[in-house]
Amino acid sequence: MLTQDSKADLEVLTQAPILDSGSSRGRGGNYNHNEDIQLCWSWMSITFDPRIGSDQPKGTYWNRIAQHYHENKTFVSDRNATSLEKRWNDIQRECVRFQECIEKIERLRPSGVPHTEYINLAQKSYDATKGFPYIHCWMEVCHTEKFQTIYEAMKQAQGKRQSKSTTPSQEAQEDDRTPSKRPPGRKQSKQKQKKNDGDDEYAVQLATFIQMKTEEHQKREERWKAEKDLEERKLLWDQEQKIMFCNTSNMDESQIAYVKAMRQQIATAKETLVKASGGGSTSEQGSGGDAEEAESLM
Repeated sequence: MLTQDSKADLEVLTQAPILDSGSSRGRGGNYNHNEDIQLCWSWMSITFDPRIGSDQPKGTYWNRIAQHYHENKTFVSDRNATSLEKRWNDIQRECVRFQECIEKIERLRPSGVPHTEYINLAQKSYDATKGFPYIHCWMEVCHTEKFQTIYEAMKQAQGKRQSKSTTPSQEAQEDDRTPSKRPPGRKQSKQKQKKNDGDDEYAVQLATFIQMKTEEHQKREERWKAEKDLEERKLLWDQEQKIMFCNTSNMDESQIAYVKAMRQQIATAKETLVKASGGGSTSEQGSGGDAEEAESLM
């Protein structure tokens, strides 16, 4: 199970100085920690929104991300869609590279190393001097299905390039040089079992961490959907109020007929809602329901 100490270690890793790559440098200078985090959230929100989807023009897609970014940021920023796209391309490329380092460390299973140090080792593998400057971004996106899909696609593309560069004669020579393996002894078997046990413990920790990030993402999505639903209900309520209580004395016959038809439609919808909610007098239930709805939208 992920302990408080390992959680703290992961949080400390996100406090490293954030350096901007040259291609992302724009009017606002280097990106900071908060800007990167909000960019990750906006990318996830727009990418995973089923109402929008990803099959849209590139310009429209990044304009939506930029709009979400500026509507939800809690800091001063004048980044435009082009700047955000360049920054995200840098983040995505380096997060994929860091994910490769993570998998490399997991395959090596270094003995005597606490599992909380695996990410530190991966950072050293990424860059022995500076470490991984986008760890805060990786922690936000690594659990998402979209990032894993991107990572696997890039890994497959890299594997195809490597397989093309290896000739059949080279593969045959490598097979000839490979010595036959002896059956493992008792000591080797115990060491292997110990490593497997440690790997299982780390897998549980990593799965718990990913589950935690997934739940955080789901809660953010639920809050966003609830706020969106409230906004839509308030807009509908305002429109209904204008129709129900508008002054028709200055309208012509066609306009008055339209208003009456709309009022009848609204009244019918309210009556249907009251009946569906549990009977009672239509007028009493309707007025009470409207009052409750109005209070919830205040």
